[in-house]
Amino acid sequence: YLSHLLLAGLLTVLPPWLAEKVILTACVAGLPLALRYLLRANQQAAGWLVVLGFPFIYSALFLWGFYNFCLSLVLLLLALGYWQRLNRTGQRAGIGGLVVLITLLYAANPLTYLVSGLLLGLLVVAQSQPGGLPTFFRRVGRLLLAYLPTLPLLCWYFWHKGTATSAPAQHYGENFWNWLHLEPIAYLGSAGGTYRWLVTGLLAVAVAGAVRQLIRLKQQLLLVTILPWAVGTVLLLGAYVILPDAMSGGSIIRPRWGLLSYLTLLSALSVVPWPARLRTVLLGAGTIVAILFLGFRLQKFQALQSGLAEYRSAGPYLRSGTTLLPLTYAAVTRMPNGA
Repeated sequence: YLSHLLLAGLLTVLPPWLAEKVILTACVAGLPLALRYLLRANQQAAGWLVVLGFPFIYSALFLWGFYNFCLSLVLLLLALGYWQRLNRTGQRAGIGGLVVLITLLYAANPLTYLVSGLLLGLLVVAQSQPGGLPTFFRRVGRLLLAYLPTLPLLCWYFWHKGTATSAPAQHYGENFWNWLHLEPIAYLGSAGGTYRWLVTGLLAVAVAGAVRQLIRLKQQLLLVTILPWAVGTVLLLGAYVILPDAMSGGSIIRPRWGLLSYLTLLSALSVVPWPARLRTVLLGAGTIVAILFLGFRLQKFQALQSGLAEYRSAGPYLRSGTTLLPLTYAAVTRMPNGA
């Protein structure tokens, strides 16, 4: 519901094209800002890792118009960062903010809502180790309180939509290869394949550096801190490889698992204390890749401008209460895995 409610409100004060652009801006600017918020909540000095998240802004899902899911990514990162700060300060009064974020998250997308429960649950288990069962039950209670307003809505959703799925996923090896090759950000031209390998290589260097740091430091507390993010990444990767691509009335699920797993992986990397030299290398390389990414997208988007201008040229002929039916007779740029 979220994007529809936002657009309905914005249309009372803005023209349609600008109202939609506000939603797009919330997705584009919100993702890196919310990711930085979470990374700094995990570790104050980890904000620089946000440059590795820039390639995931203009994902295929964003370009296909899945605005609710893109907004849900922003809300998920904010909710996770808010929980981390709440857990660090121990403020009980702050639970109201988490209730608001979780409620907005449910209004955006049920899949991301469920993933938030998974990741927050893993964090509760890991963070309750020193305090034992009393601490565990106290934090579980606070978490359930945050989800209480939306759990009945989730049951209502499944009651109406059911739990039907498409055919089980096949070709697990191919799916895993697509995950490595960052298929969820594939769009607009074959050159994107080379670009995606650049991002994959950058993430591989970051993961190797993090593993090296873990082996070198041998801190048990550090392992406990990184474990929920690592387990979450593996579970989301497994969902990408194994689960069907349509379930409970939703379709094109696999790219969503992919984006969620990449962002969770970045959260895992933010827990590691990085040596200054490696941090500088990754920051510089990540910035260059982000700039190349934006330049690549800008060039590809120019091809869409003539069609968009033609579509908008019908605006003066539309009267209040009428609808424009777009009919395309020209060849359309191929999308990933289809025409």
